[in-house]
This record gives sequence, C-alpha cells and structure tokens, in this order.
Amino acid sequence: MSLPVYSIAVPFGHEEPSPCRLCTPPNRRREVAPRNCKVAAMHAVSLSVEVYQKMLYRGWARSGLYCYKPDLKKSCCPQYAYRLDALAFQPSKRHRKLLRRWNRRILYGRGDVTVANIPPGRSRQSEDSDDGPNLAESVHAPESTFLENLTPAHRYEVRF
Repeated sequence: MSLPVYSIAVPFGHEEPSPCRLCTPPNRRREVAPRNCKVAAMHAVSLSVEVYQKMLYRGWARSGLYCYKPDLKKSCCPQYAYRLDALAFQPSKRHRKLLRRWNRRILYGRGDVTVANIPPGRSRQSEDSDDGPNLAESVHAPESTFLENLTPAHRYEVRF
C-alpha cells in the first residue's frame, strides 16, 4: 500500500511588478518599465503529479519551486507548453552533437575541443558512434561522481 502524496503550496501575496526576465537583457532590466504579468504565484513545497498536471492544463508555469499563472493579456512574451514523452524520446543527430559539445565544455573548459586536445585514454570515436553510449549515460558522463582519473574544468552534478 502506497502512502498518499499531499500537495502543499504557499501562495504569495501582492508581488511588485518587475521587468520580463525572458525578453529583457540582464544589463537593461533597470531601464525597462516594470509590469505585473502574473495573475497568481506560489511556492510549491510539494506537488502531487495529479495536481501539477491539472495546473499545467489550466495554464500555470513553473520555474523550480516557483509556480505562477501568467496574465497573457499583459504579458510581452507568449507562453508555450511543450510536452515530451521522455521514455519514447530518441535524440536526433543534432541533439547528440549538442550533448557532446556540452560534455566537452564541462570536462575540458571549452566546447571546441578537437581530437588532438582530448587527453589520452579518452576516445572521441565512442562519442561519435551511433551505437556508443545511450542518452542517459551521455547526460551523466560529465558528472563528478562518474569521472575516473580526470579532473573536469567545471563541476557538474545532477541532484534530485
């Protein structure tokens, strides 16, 4: 018998208007007139899958634990909802290329690493082959907990 998952959220009171973080460059946010583009906002302490699904269907968005309902009439940026069946996802050649570039940036400090710059013992051939590591292995490859005998240029860690 599984225990029920309770949804707990703390609503925010009145929020001060702020410039849009999506379309305003960080160095110009003070110059842009702030506006309030949210109908409601809350801090999600715990959300069940069912409640979160209902919120998405009703137009809510999330950034970390911060959940908000955008006011589409006042908003400067359109809201798009993307759905992806994660278990059926097959990365394209472009996806794999971007993931390899990301991994090289984490491990070696730059994304333009050539074959000559890869340290001995690291094979580029295994990165490029279609029957090489699967998606999960590739995503977790630069994590500090999975690295052996290599000090990465950046620390990368996935936590749940």
